[in-house]
Amino acid sequence: MNLTVLRVVLFSLIFVSVSPLFSQTQPIESDEQSSSVFEGNTDNSDNERKTWKDRIVVGGSLGAQFGNSTYVEVSPIVGYKVTDMFTAGIGFSYQYYKVNYNVITIDDYSMSVYGPRVFLQHDIIYGFFAHAEYEMMKYNFKYEDPLYDAYSGQVPALFGGLGYNYAIGDKAKFQFMALYDFLNGPNSLYYSPWVIRMGFSTGF
Repeated sequence: MNLTVLRVVLFSLIFVSVSPLFSQTQPIESDEQSSSVFEGNTDNSDNERKTWKDRIVVGGSLGAQFGNSTYVEVSPIVGYKVTDMFTAGIGFSYQYYKVNYNVITIDDYSMSVYGPRVFLQHDIIYGFFAHAEYEMMKYNFKYEDPLYDAYSGQVPALFGGLGYNYAIGDKAKFQFMALYDFLNGPNSLYYSPWVIRMGFSTGF
């Protein structure tokens, strides 16, 4: 079996088997404290009262840097809380890089990266969650000097890891994630298989 395929299968089995175990874990606290810790009451009557709008989650990340090196990122996401602890969603990412060295012997270049992603999140305990994500990114790279050829391609990535939600309001959260790319290789867009990601999410 191909090593990459083995990694994907192994991660999928771990994610599916471990998440239900964590979902059954309950802290030794009062009912009111437990519901706040898990960010949602698991009582069936509350679940029945929730409409589909109550289960929609939006968020993502924004970034920008200007100067000799220009960097712009827009990465929105939309998710649906299947249960109070399990969220599935989709997203799109666009990143633009441009580097001006201002040196005659070094050629300036620019690159755009864009593509869709799908993700799964399962709350664990005390704001921590497990995260799995697949993305397929296309890239276009070109030098400012027309004598050099431009080139393009697409590269997949399969992430898995842990994250933490920091509440900044009744529904808004700041998210921090440490992810590992199981498909990382020589052609990957990421220099390291480990990726640190920060963003935000909120409900309606």
